[in-house]
Amino acid sequence: MDNNYDALQQAGAEAVAVVVASLATVEEWCQGFKVQYPMLADVNHQVSEAYAVYNLFDNGLAGPAV
Repeated sequence: MDNNYDALQQAGAEAVAVVVASLATVEEWCQGFKVQYPMLADVNHQVSEAYAVYNLFDNGLAGPAV
């Protein structure tokens, strides 16, 4: 998403990443990887469950979704 984020914004769109992780972990990733788009912490996996992408592979993680 980093490669296309500027083009998305120029087209009037916005993209965010929703990550099943703690807020502290998401903040570390944003700083460590210099992420330029918003990352949201889905601490209780409510968002990933609502989009039916949580635990797709019986591993307790959210599957990739676009």
